[in-house]
Amino acid sequence: MTSQRRVLLIDDDPDSRDIYRQILEWGGFQVETASNGAAGVRAATARVPHAVLVDLDMPGLNGVEVLRQLRADPRTMQLPVATLTGAPEILDAVSDAPFDAVIVKPAIGDEIITAVRRLVTGAVS
Repeated sequence: MTSQRRVLLIDDDPDSRDIYRQILEWGGFQVETASNGAAGVRAATARVPHAVLVDLDMPGLNGVEVLRQLRADPRTMQLPVATLTGAPEILDAVSDAPFDAVIVKPAIGDEIITAVRRLVTGAVS
């Protein structure tokens, strides 16, 4: 049941973070947020969520670095991680960052909810 699924949302933009949090909560998820990559990694390792949704382009620890750190930690190495990005072509240059899903901004609510449901149920393609 999705109402029991916890999602960690990492985005440095407060407006985007609030919108995506509301969408995910409307979809039945429990949502924890982090305003930067370092805080997101700390949150994910302290209380491992069912899935992580991370903005790709953030100052400091960007989405790719967040993914790398999560994959390097035994507690979170199998954690499903999706990226939110307005520039998916950036991912072509980063072959060692295999996100479980890519959600292209601007994404509508149903796209986000469907992608995260796939992540938490293991139905990623």
